[in-house]
Amino acid sequence: MFAFAPFRRIGETPSAYGVEETVGRLRECASACGWSVSVGRAIDEQLLARGQVDVGPVCLVEMCKPEFAAAILDNDAQKRFAVLMPCTFAVYRRSDGDV
Repeated sequence: MFAFAPFRRIGETPSAYGVEETVGRLRECASACGWSVSVGRAIDEQLLARGQVDVGPVCLVEMCKPEFAAAILDNDAQKRFAVLMPCTFAVYRRSDGDV
């Protein structure tokens, strides 16, 4: 079996803060709500290291709440949702300067 993420449900929400502060606030809020948070994939740095163009700051914030994941994965009919785990948020600065 395989599954894919449905891209039609991806949205964009502006932030009043810069990329680093937005990532910090996301991490702090999610942690306070009991989510495990991992931040560490700076996509822009990976592209530059491979000789690609500078796309501006892009950071992926991954969050997981183990009890939610276990409840979903314990049911064969819902295992396809594993493709959405962990929940991933992209924090980035657009070319117009908006974060």
